[in-house]
Amino acid sequence: MKRAPGRDTRPAYSDERRTWYGYGTLTRAKKSPWRRFLHDTSTVFADISIFGLPALLLALFFPDASPYGVGATALTLWITMTAVAAVIRGGWIVPLGTEVRGWVSISFWLIVLRILYYNLVITVVVFSAPALARAVGIPALSLLLAVLAGALATYAFPHLGERVYTKFDTTRTHDDEWLPDS
Repeated sequence: MKRAPGRDTRPAYSDERRTWYGYGTLTRAKKSPWRRFLHDTSTVFADISIFGLPALLLALFFPDASPYGVGATALTLWITMTAVAAVIRGGWIVPLGTEVRGWVSISFWLIVLRILYYNLVITVVVFSAPALARAVGIPALSLLLAVLAGALATYAFPHLGERVYTKFDTTRTHDDEWLPDS
């Protein structure tokens, strides 16, 4: 299994996921590809939803009831980001700018990055895509722009996470970044 700084690669190279059996018991269990995808989807959905909550709430309370407006664009973007992140976390696709499969791990600087990145992407796409679509005269274009921008932003995020982790996180050692797990 390849490892990279700031990346959680175990789910991408394994068919096991952490499972809770109740009464405070955590264990690892093998799951089918479909169940791994569902597990990864719920994990990254929480990741994107919690750290992108300010921008999502801004879009939710924006007074635009158009079927191709801010709300519809936000929902489309949110679903796209979650789906792309799930297939990256599961190892089905390799993220842009890296050869290592897997999603971004959790550390202080990567949480700061998530808050800034998700909110910036969501805010920019949710408000610019409908405006651009109205300017062109094709309202439905806002949803296509949300899909494209969300997929690209999510596809590039793990590489950005690696770079931020390498630059700012001082708690790791530099000599074991690319060694296989023992």
